[in-house]
Amino acid sequence: MRRFVVALCTVFAVAATGLVGYALAGLNTTRAVAETDVNVHMGEFYFTLDKFEAPAGIVRFHVTNDGDVGHDFAFTAFGKTPIIEKGQTAVLTVNFTRAGSYGYLCTVGEHAVYGMQGNFTITGSTGGGGGGTGTTTTGPTTTAPLATKATVTATLKEFKILLTQRKRVRVKVKTKKGSKFVFQMRNVAVKSVPSGGKVKFVVKNTGNLPHNFVVTGVGGSKVLSKGQSQTVTLEVPDKGTYAYECTITGHAEAGMKGKLRVV
Repeated sequence: MRRFVVALCTVFAVAATGLVGYALAGLNTTRAVAETDVNVHMGEFYFTLDKFEAPAGIVRFHVTNDGDVGHDFAFTAFGKTPIIEKGQTAVLTVNFTRAGSYGYLCTVGEHAVYGMQGNFTITGSTGGGGGGTGTTTTGPTTTAPLATKATVTATLKEFKILLTQRKRVRVKVKTKKGSKFVFQMRNVAVKSVPSGGKVKFVVKNTGNLPHNFVVTGVGGSKVLSKGQSQTVTLEVPDKGTYAYECTITGHAEAGMKGKLRVV
């Protein structure tokens, strides 16, 4: 009888060990989000990076100012360092969740126009999973491309950003016999754009100072000098309110900011 009990206990122990091993194997199938460190040196008027791409995930940019005047290092849609004086360092940490090319620049004065801007490439994408632990895919994304749902003109000047669209609108016009209503193509102010796709922004700088157009957390244009323009297509699949601004130091505070509804 005693031998039978010992044998039975052994069977249960083996089974329990197998279950624990199976559970741990299941936990180990979730991979940690990728983390990358990039060294950035800057001066008048340049940036040098020791890496030009990284997998989606957390990227830490270790920034050193080798120049003689103050500069900062900013990802137009995701934040920036404080102004770093000669010989000082700072770290900017960005969590990139989507593959793409992301613009960086110095937002001080006209430094970006003089050459302090560029693009950093993110490969793959991250996704959420049980309990918030993300997984990282280092290959191309397999989701179907999003369609362009709207085209918006973003006109930049001191110190405003005007968003307009060409639309067919009903207007009242005068005639020899009085007046009548007709349909004409007009530039109208944009209050909202449709969700579920991309929006093409035609960005034009009609002002005298350099400006850019950035949708926070999404992306934006490079810094444009007077008379320059750039077309950027940004993904805005989710409904909500998106903030936009010019990220040149002081310009948003002077009025170059706003909010766009995605419906």
